[in-house]
Amino acid sequence: MAEAVVFGILCKIGSILSSHLTQAFVAHLGKEVSVFIEIESSIKQIRSEFRLMQAFLQDGQEKESHSRLAETFLHEVQQVSFEVEDILDEFVYLFGQKQTASLKSLKNCFPKSKSMMHWQRLAAELKEAQNRLQNLRNLKVQYNIDLSEESPCSIRYEDSQVHTIQHIKHNNKIVGFANERDCLQELLMTNEKSCSIISIWGMGGSGKTTLVKTVFERKAIKNRFDCLIWVTVSQTYDITEIMRKIIQCALKETCPADLESMCSEGVALKLQGTLQGRTYMMILDDVWDTNVWFNLEPFLDLNSRGSKVVITTRINDVASLADDKNRLQLRGLNEAESWDLFCMWAFRHTEDQTCPLRLERVARQIVGRCEGLPLAITAVGNLLSFKRLDSFEWDKFYNQLNWELHSRLDNQGLNLVTRLLGLSYRHLPGHLKNCFLLSSIFPEDFIIHGKRLSRLLIAEGLVEPRKNMTLEEIATEYIEKLVDRCLIQVVRRDKLGRIWQLQMHDIVRELAISISEKEGFCMIYTSKEAHTSVIGCEPRRLSVHENYDRVQKSINAQRVRSFYPYQLDSDYSVISNVQWVSTTARYLKVLELSNIPITTLPRDIGSLFNLHYLGLRRTKVKQLPESIDRLQNLRTLDIYHTEIGKLPSGLTRLRMLRHLIAGKAKAS
Repeated sequence: MAEAVVFGILCKIGSILSSHLTQAFVAHLGKEVSVFIEIESSIKQIRSEFRLMQAFLQDGQEKESHSRLAETFLHEVQQVSFEVEDILDEFVYLFGQKQTASLKSLKNCFPKSKSMMHWQRLAAELKEAQNRLQNLRNLKVQYNIDLSEESPCSIRYEDSQVHTIQHIKHNNKIVGFANERDCLQELLMTNEKSCSIISIWGMGGSGKTTLVKTVFERKAIKNRFDCLIWVTVSQTYDITEIMRKIIQCALKETCPADLESMCSEGVALKLQGTLQGRTYMMILDDVWDTNVWFNLEPFLDLNSRGSKVVITTRINDVASLADDKNRLQLRGLNEAESWDLFCMWAFRHTEDQTCPLRLERVARQIVGRCEGLPLAITAVGNLLSFKRLDSFEWDKFYNQLNWELHSRLDNQGLNLVTRLLGLSYRHLPGHLKNCFLLSSIFPEDFIIHGKRLSRLLIAEGLVEPRKNMTLEEIATEYIEKLVDRCLIQVVRRDKLGRIWQLQMHDIVRELAISISEKEGFCMIYTSKEAHTSVIGCEPRRLSVHENYDRVQKSINAQRVRSFYPYQLDSDYSVISNVQWVSTTARYLKVLELSNIPITTLPRDIGSLFNLHYLGLRRTKVKQLPESIDRLQNLRTLDIYHTEIGKLPSGLTRLRMLRHLIAGKAKAS
């Protein structure tokens, strides 16, 4: 997560430097304000330090766990990052206050103003942050901290993969995917003129490997091919080692003894000769990168009639290596299949493996929370198989299920779920990690509008500008990449194929929330204790679904950058929280009040100079305060389906406004 935080800071620094704030002062105030030259210099130095830090963090972003020393180092990086963000936000805030005055009056009065002390303090704090970053760099060398080394106590993915297959397949009975199994077998039995690729695509834990393994073991399939090859690729791979495994699978006992000592060129030539003229079925399991295929392709006999290469993957780009007719996407089990699989595991110690009537209500609720994800169903079912068949105990488990799914207790079944899904997260670059975590701010089963998420990403400063692309295009690309990795699901696309509505799988959402809260990205307040615990660093974002009365007691609003309340019913505590945040969080960037039953906005909302996004959709607000013309950083103003009948004239002075979304609801 530290890498994602650093990415956000670099975006913020880039925005500040590109806006030439310090040059604006220096050009008009000359030598009297050398402090601004010092501030700009420190910001540039900090940017250089963070760029180096980002490259270092990227080396270890895919590791499941790190040593205690490395974890401590990452925590320190995160803390310094948040401190730098605070300083930069105050810099923008103070500049915004001065921006309303004329430059001429600034020149005359600024050196005598008490506010000069604020700028000098900021310059000193930036210098201190710069020194801390340099010190962290020195400590990294002194203690030989290497993020590319994994903690010895962590469980390797390849080891857990075998357990996954055994975990879902029980007593030689496979639940679900009957149509997919038949379709896969039909594709494998087709005797085409040359080798063809078949891809099985789906989110982590959806049963891809189990599906292929079931068909792989069928007698008709085994008799169809001269040799059967199964290689697990995974995230980190050595293409030469993959070639060796293919040769070993194909030759078995006749494999040459010197294969391990062969150079990469020798292994490639051996592979070429091994498959030449043979009809083979090759399973490339858990492929994350299209380059795996492109590196193997030159050494395979692609002219072999009837040969098949089956690729399982979580990523759409990899699945696209196969023709459309050869692509199978696993979307989860249906309700009946989910129930059968759950009963098979939860009641495996009983004779008939059926659910007692007294437990059926809560058991079906538990199964519903797994949303058809086979790995989640089997993990939860396996855990419950060790509990007493007592309705009180099962009700208690259901009420704590969200907490159970992302706890760090010694629970191998549920840790397996989050560990496998966590692979998809760790494999993301920093900008997509932030996009993924931001998607978790919405309530359970919430339908997320693609354009809304795109605008929020921009407002949050989580989109890195690129030449020849708008910020909206880049944000949409981020979202599409999460869809391709099965971390967020498309509910609906428009007529042009663009994402219209999205939704997060509950299990994936729990993973995102657990990471988000652990790292201080966002704090989720619900009716459950799981999301109201105190964390090591104060959260930058608040998403409040329930427990409004607890928020003010446990959060320092001065640290909050974004506020997302979700409550449809009229509630005084909701309104009081809106007033509390808007008056206390002076660096607030996002204030999303859609569907909140408020009728007015605070008059001094114009003091939130850092505000980038103001969402009032479907509120009962009747007019905007006159002070809104002071929101010079506002990018999005959403007043769709409100009772606002007239816009204040000062709205035309909002130079940064990109989206003004307005419109009335149709009369019923």
